[in-house]
Amino acid sequence: MEFSDAFDAGFGGRPEDLRARQDDQRNAFLARFPLDSWPSLTLDDYALNTPDYRNSYSYFLEWGTPDLGSIAGGSAHKHVIFRRNTGEWAYPSGYGSADEAWDALRAGFIEMFDRARAEDWTSTSEIDILRGARVVRLKSLFLYFPDHVLPIYSYDHLVHFATEFGLDTSGDAIDINRRILRHLRGKPQLAERDALEFIGLLYSWSPPPGSHTPKYWKIAPGEKGRLWEECLAGGYICVGWDEIGDLSVFDTEDDFTAAFGVAYEYKGNKSAVSRKAKELWRMVEISEGDKIVANRGTSEILGVGTVTATGYQWRPERAEYKHTINVDWDTSLAHKLSEPVKLWATTTIAKIPSTKIDQILDPDHHPEPPPFPPEITPEDERRYAAWKKVLDRKGQLIFYGPPGTGKTRAAKGFASWLLGANTSDNHLTEITFHASYAYEDFIEGFRPKSGETELKLELRDGVMKRIAQEATKHAPDPHVIIIDEINRADVPRVFGELMTVVEKSRRGQSVTLPTSGDRLAIPPNVIILGTMNTADQSIRSLDAALRRRFGFIELMPITDLLSETTIDDLPLDQFLAELNRKITHSVGRERQIGHSYFLDHGTPIESAQTFGEIVRTDIIPLLQEIAYDDYGQLRDYLGSAIVDAANSRLTPLVNDDSRLVAALADHYGLKVQSTTE
Repeated sequence: MEFSDAFDAGFGGRPEDLRARQDDQRNAFLARFPLDSWPSLTLDDYALNTPDYRNSYSYFLEWGTPDLGSIAGGSAHKHVIFRRNTGEWAYPSGYGSADEAWDALRAGFIEMFDRARAEDWTSTSEIDILRGARVVRLKSLFLYFPDHVLPIYSYDHLVHFATEFGLDTSGDAIDINRRILRHLRGKPQLAERDALEFIGLLYSWSPPPGSHTPKYWKIAPGEKGRLWEECLAGGYICVGWDEIGDLSVFDTEDDFTAAFGVAYEYKGNKSAVSRKAKELWRMVEISEGDKIVANRGTSEILGVGTVTATGYQWRPERAEYKHTINVDWDTSLAHKLSEPVKLWATTTIAKIPSTKIDQILDPDHHPEPPPFPPEITPEDERRYAAWKKVLDRKGQLIFYGPPGTGKTRAAKGFASWLLGANTSDNHLTEITFHASYAYEDFIEGFRPKSGETELKLELRDGVMKRIAQEATKHAPDPHVIIIDEINRADVPRVFGELMTVVEKSRRGQSVTLPTSGDRLAIPPNVIILGTMNTADQSIRSLDAALRRRFGFIELMPITDLLSETTIDDLPLDQFLAELNRKITHSVGRERQIGHSYFLDHGTPIESAQTFGEIVRTDIIPLLQEIAYDDYGQLRDYLGSAIVDAANSRLTPLVNDDSRLVAALADHYGLKVQSTTE
């Protein structure tokens, strides 16, 4: 839809109650932090985690003005200076103390505001101490100069809207922001509109990739839902693990995990520490617009809510369960589940797979077989759009990663998306390279002539030559060739002289083929998609010429696709995560095992029998290859109940599905049991 049509249709209207909240929030901000107060502003007035932090400038920006554009989430480093949970100050290197850093930061803000007053907007991004504080810069400029800045602070979103309007996307975020605002104000019907009115209109007209695809999370409001009434009344969901403190002040997830391990030992079970740390860290990964399912036990939904702009918030004033996420609750979906979700007994925070959402939220849901071919989801659209950018730059892609990560499926899905209505045998070609695959198969070569009583050779075109010629005749329609296991052949020898002209900048230039003497070019509408298994070969060992000419998309195991699924007492996602953690530690991340082994047409397997078959026929052979028949290492992966290392053999238990599942659950400390957090 054209932007003018969206405007005329009333997209993204601004309700009166929203207008009132926005006015109240900005007035409260200006009353607390008038522009002329900056020279006397103290560090405690500015920073998070101070005694009166709810009245701090950083708090107002992140949580006190949610309807004026969100900057919630991520690390507190966006504020440049903040107090850690330990009481120590975090500030940029190069300063002798927090006070010295604050003097420089305050001077930087004052200089930025002076440049804005002088309408020198580009230079507002050139103040050294504020260069890394982009979202804080942008929101501060909007709050003080709302007629000159759009309340959009995400660089990616700004680039998206500028691209949609055909505007220049160079420069800092403030430059792109103001280009969009000038473009909108250049339309007569928008010339006098408040910049806040543009937000709903823009996001309704053309949502940026990934911005409109909510994820679903289940979070328990205390044991047996005992804190549900507090959460419902307060408009949030809360969890424990209070000793760790405010999550937003940790520099990285690794720093948080290390601190979590010190605070919570879980009886020395490192796997349990890792799992629980991952659960809590999800609180800062949950985004505005995501859905929260509040549960009581394993079989009751208390309510479903939408995460608001403020997102994660540490509430030290609460007596307990101080980690919160702000939520707009809807209790109309409260109901008892027909089938308990066993995994909920041991997890406080868990992502709900898209395949299970309807089943959990709709008590009358009757599952239907998944469509084939699978429908393209909004998440697929987001991934494909990102891959397309790499493809446009390089001309061809290779999907690489460990076995079972869906590389071939990804290549086929991406090819179908690229081809659209042109998907057919004439536009999509799939081949597999192998050790004996040769130039003669791919480009051209002499082959025995069929139907002859004596051996006669004839010159035949290879698959790539035929595709290039067909694509030239039917330009600009795209023609895609998928090369599975591209690294299994000697790629430079197979491509021959075409290795030069597949390069993006040389598409359309022809070379002379030495056998036939024909001139051959690879037209721009030929798209080459390859797949390679890093368990066989690292991309570091690929031919340098190949690496230069291809873009590379890494696909790694996604355990979230297996969440909410247990096999007897074994949480499937946690089992794969812990197994891959051991593999990564011993032989490297490229040898991990993919999630696809445990999926059936995109849906997680559910029976112990199917799990047992997969472990015996797929997982154990992969692990034996990784361990090079070192049964001591194999025992580390599978446990002594399954591997008899002394006699270099598997125990009979491996053939008993239920006992196999129980043994793996015990080995990794994953047996489902109730949790008190």
